[in-house]
Amino acid sequence: MSKYFMFTLDPIHIGTGGYQIGRVDNTIVREPATNLPKIPGSSIAGTARTYATYKEIEDQKEDQEYKVKITCAGQDNDVSPGNNKKGHCGKCIICRSFGFSKNDDRGSSQGLVYFSDAHILLFPVSTRIGPAWITSPMILEDFGIQLETKNKPSNSFIVVGSEFSGESSLNLGWLNLPIEDEKELPSFDHLASLGSKKNKLLSSRIVIVPDSLISQIINSNLEVRTSVSIDPVTGAGKDGALFTSEAIPRSTILWFELGINDPDYFGYGKKSENSSKEGKSNTLISLLDVKSIVKGGFCYFETLGIGGMVTRGFGRVTIEEVGENGSK
Repeated sequence: MSKYFMFTLDPIHIGTGGYQIGRVDNTIVREPATNLPKIPGSSIAGTARTYATYKEIEDQKEDQEYKVKITCAGQDNDVSPGNNKKGHCGKCIICRSFGFSKNDDRGSSQGLVYFSDAHILLFPVSTRIGPAWITSPMILEDFGIQLETKNKPSNSFIVVGSEFSGESSLNLGWLNLPIEDEKELPSFDHLASLGSKKNKLLSSRIVIVPDSLISQIINSNLEVRTSVSIDPVTGAGKDGALFTSEAIPRSTILWFELGINDPDYFGYGKKSENSSKEGKSNTLISLLDVKSIVKGGFCYFETLGIGGMVTRGFGRVTIEEVGENGSK
C-alpha cells in the first residue's frame, strides 16, 4: 500500500445524491462515525480509470508501435472490426488494472488496483492572524503520526505551530480557544512531499485541536456556495430555482492509500505460467506497469478535477505520493 496526498486547488463537492431540508440543499459525503467529510474511494477509482485511459490514448499517438489500442476502457464500443460484442475487452492494461465486467464469454475480473477513501489530514480555517490548518490526535494517528503526551492538547486547549506561538489564544472561525504553551507539534516531515514552499507555510501554521471539537470546527467552516438554475429560453435565472451546495474548501490536505495486486496471481503477469501462451492482443503487465499507468493519469486531476460541478469552479486537486519528495 502506498499513501498519497491530495491537495485541493478548488472546492471539492462529492454529493450524497439527494436534497435535504437544512443549512444546505446539496450535502457532501461524510464518515458516519465522525461526521467528517471525505472523498469515497469509488470516486477516486472511477476518475483515475478515466484519466489513465486519457493518458494511454495520448501516449499511443507518440508510440506508433504500440499494439494494444485502448478503444474500450470506460466506453461501450466495438472492440474489434466485425465484432458485435460491446464494452470492455478485458485484455488491455486499463481493463486489467481497473477491472471489467460483461455478461458474455469474456466474463468478469476485479481490478488490480484499489483505493481507500480520502480522509482529511489538514483543514484550512480562518483566524484573526491569517489561515491555520487544523487537525486532531485521532486524525494524525490514523494517518500514521504517533503522538506523545507533549503533543496532545488537553481538553478545550490547542497546540499551535510557530506562527501562532506568541498568542495566548486563537480563534478558529467563530470559536476562540486557549493555547497550551507547554505542548509542541510533532514532526510533519511527510509534508515535504508537497514541495518546499507548501511545507514551509503549512508547518508553521498547523493547529492541533481536541478530538471532541474537530468535527464541529470542520463542519462549521465548509464552503457553502449559492447557485441558481438558468432558464435556457431567457438565459436568466429561474424563479424558485435557487439552491446551495457545500464543499471541502480549497487548500485542504487529504490522504488516501493505493494498493496494487500482483498481476501474476491473476494469470496475466509477465512472470505467470501462461505468459508464453498470450497473444499480441493480450497485455502482459507487471506491478510497475500498473502503478505507472495509474500515476500517469493523476496529472489530469489538476486540470479536469474530481466530483460534481467541475464546470462551476469545483474539483481540481493535485496528487503526490507520500515520501516521493520527502520522508515516509
